[in-house]
Amino acid sequence: MIRPSRFVERHIAPRLRLYIAFSSILRIFISSRLLFLSRRWTSGERFRERAHRLRRRNAQILFHTIVRLRGLFIKVGQFLSLRADILPREYTRILARLQDQAPPVPFDVIKTRLVAEFGKEPGELLAEFHPVPLAA
Repeated sequence: MIRPSRFVERHIAPRLRLYIAFSSILRIFISSRLLFLSRRWTSGERFRERAHRLRRRNAQILFHTIVRLRGLFIKVGQFLSLRADILPREYTRILARLQDQAPPVPFDVIKTRLVAEFGKEPGELLAEFHPVPLAA
């Protein structure tokens, strides 16, 4: 399971979420374009090695951005991890960690949402309710 880190925050304002997503995608795009432009001055084998390292680094950036933004972004990341036909292998390998290692939603957030939606505590609604998630 992915442990909460500096990349995981409880709440991020909607505009800030879009800014974070856009800036990460822009960073990945620009670094890829710069690598492509350097192809003229780099030998074939060295270029392939640099491209592999850059794709791996960019996939890590995308992964950490997705984990930070949570919610729908995790679902999109899970979907993208299955699309080996449109993403390089480095991306699908790193994003595949979202399939079974997504960070769980904290119990207090779930409890607050259940009380707001149903007006009762989880223990009153369900016969059994464990605060520790079995899966995320």
